[in-house]
Amino acid sequence: MQEPFSSRRAALISIVCVSLLGLIPNGSAQLSPAQFDSLSAAGKTALEARNYAEAEKQFKAALLLAQKFPAGDSRRIDILAQLAETYKQQKRLDEAESFAKQALELAEKAGTEKNALSNLSSCLNNLAAIYFSENKLSDAEALSVRAIALDEKTLGAGNKGLVPGLNNLADLYKAEGKLEQAEATYKKVAAIWEKSAPDSVQLAVALDSLAAFYRAAKRPADSEEPAKRSLAILEKQGAKNPRLAAAYANLGNTYKALNKFDEAEAAYKKALELNESLFGPKHIEVARSIRNLAKLYKAEGKSSEAESFYKRAIAINEAAPDSNKADLIKDLESYADLLRKTNREEDAEEIDSKVEALKSAVPASTK
Repeated sequence: MQEPFSSRRAALISIVCVSLLGLIPNGSAQLSPAQFDSLSAAGKTALEARNYAEAEKQFKAALLLAQKFPAGDSRRIDILAQLAETYKQQKRLDEAESFAKQALELAEKAGTEKNALSNLSSCLNNLAAIYFSENKLSDAEALSVRAIALDEKTLGAGNKGLVPGLNNLADLYKAEGKLEQAEATYKKVAAIWEKSAPDSVQLAVALDSLAAFYRAAKRPADSEEPAKRSLAILEKQGAKNPRLAAAYANLGNTYKALNKFDEAEAAYKKALELNESLFGPKHIEVARSIRNLAKLYKAEGKSSEAESFYKRAIAINEAAPDSNKADLIKDLESYADLLRKTNREEDAEEIDSKVEALKSAVPASTK
């Protein structure tokens, strides 16, 4: 059962609705459902383009019109969910939570038909994602579990439509430190694809998620088998699949965790080769492949090789857009650490100064 809105939030919503009257031409009473669809579509287009101010304007105008629809109308639920997502992407989580709860409240009253239950599941997952962002993990878990139960009721226990919710729940369990439940849930996702789409990219992704979980849980030996299987599946898709390079990099991560440095180096070099062929020599994906090799050489104590690769990654990221400066900062910090380990304190301090300047200039959302 959802907690009621506070009087402060209710007042805020009323103010918002009144202020929206100026956003709709000629008054809301003259607008038609077709105009609602136009406003909603414009909002979704703006949201996809990350033009949040425009998305908010269009969705709020559509929301005013949606008040004329029946309480259980899916359009009312959808527009509230879209507003919640708009605020979530801006990290305005209080507002996102408020609108997500309104959507859920309507979905709770929409009945028990299949479409209504599907909308309810989506609303539960949307609010769970916001709770996750707010670090309200137990609240998020409760909603995710409920959403999956609904999906199993409407779709069937092994249906691939369960996968997004199961992935979210697995990530929640991992964040909560509930490692047994997380492992079981990641395995459940893999089993669904194993049965419904063997040798598919989806199965490869599920196996890779399982391998990543094992690495995060400090179980690299368990990571090797699913990582290899994921790679084998993707190799059948052809070298032009960007996921293949990532699969090699992830297998390299597993080998590195196992101290199998020769195997890790070979995997990282293959990832670098694939990314260079796909994107060219100066792409940020190439820089990430180079960074993996730099960090590997650093771990092995191969200082000259590590320095050479750090410099290559830094050069690419220095030329990248500001949105990628976070990668540059990480490279510089790791490079400075290498310089200190090789007794080059003065050079390291010069890098530190560059890092501080970058951190001051880069917006917090990109750090």
